[in-house]
Amino acid sequence: MMVTGRFRLLLAILLFSFLFHPFCAFSSTKIGVAISLTGKYKEPATMVYLGYKLWETQVNKNGGLLGDKVKLIVYDDESDPEKSASLYNKLITKDKVDLVLSPYSSSITYSVSEVTEKYCYPLLIAGASDPKIWQRGYRCIFGMYALADRYFTGFLDIIAEYGFRKVVVICENDRFPLSAAEGVEKWSDRFGLKVLEKIVYPKGNPGFVNVVSHIKSLNPEAVVLCAYPDDVYNFMETMRKASYRPAAFAATIAPTFKEFGIKLGRYAEGVFGPSQWEANARIPYPGTTKFIHDFEKFTNLTPTYHAASGYAACEILEKAVTQAGSVDRQKITSEIRHLDTYTVLGRFKVDQCGVQIGHNPITIQWQKGKREIVWPRKMQTAKPIFPGRNR
Repeated sequence: MMVTGRFRLLLAILLFSFLFHPFCAFSSTKIGVAISLTGKYKEPATMVYLGYKLWETQVNKNGGLLGDKVKLIVYDDESDPEKSASLYNKLITKDKVDLVLSPYSSSITYSVSEVTEKYCYPLLIAGASDPKIWQRGYRCIFGMYALADRYFTGFLDIIAEYGFRKVVVICENDRFPLSAAEGVEKWSDRFGLKVLEKIVYPKGNPGFVNVVSHIKSLNPEAVVLCAYPDDVYNFMETMRKASYRPAAFAATIAPTFKEFGIKLGRYAEGVFGPSQWEANARIPYPGTTKFIHDFEKFTNLTPTYHAASGYAACEILEKAVTQAGSVDRQKITSEIRHLDTYTVLGRFKVDQCGVQIGHNPITIQWQKGKREIVWPRKMQTAKPIFPGRNR
């Protein structure tokens, strides 16, 4: 068969594309993640996942990682620590992923990090803050958040300034809530506050009628609830039915979501919550405004700090891969350990144990149907209010 010049030219073009254009050669960097798309942690975990997906879309649009297309391999861990650890073992040993992203929640991350550490996969922890995760001498885990025991420093600073003295803290018997509650105890003492009692309720058993009744008898000025969103909603509904509201009330996670105001309506007014980041122009970090716009366009949702942390973890991973010049996991681990940089979430800098020391939490409060930043003062969008003080 005679091969025409035109056909030879076409073959040459196809060969050139195959050799020098990695996307046409089906070259890709596989990144694995198992995350809670269903179950107890679904609400915040889905935000982390969407942060990952936005980054995947954008990095591929911009040419990929080192010229290779990024392919996320995603599994649903159903909010189960054992299942998540098993899925990460599958990602590493069967799917042969080049890199991994983190799951959500401290209890799941604690289990998963045992697997990733075993295989020396660097893990940028975008959804956990229990200090115990970093107390095992692991070398390949790196935090994105300020630790849980610092979550309520802003809230405690505020109530101390306004003359409050007596605090009650309630927490679920789970890793993250327990660590956050321990922080309340520690920092209360430093701010001259007295913790009247720490109430620990059983994991997965949010029967709050007796708890609320007991808190009323203690008559605290402030109540802090360390729990995941479903329990926060259940607790607040129990308070509402009991016609009880302390002068100041703060809770983890749930108040940072837009749905908090939608679900609770006027009862959300005055509720405080710790946050790692807010979708607000007052947040001074590079790329924040663009990230908010891109995320809203990509998902039709307003990003929470969980979404920002997922996206920021990908920013750090991309930077480490670029500086390493390869997906060699040992080189990437070394690069991450020595980074001192900024993401949409804020400053990234870790200590020798991988604990995040560059980023600080903020405190938000629901006022007139929206979240306001009330601490630190230099980022304040509104002063704190106490609608329950005269009740």
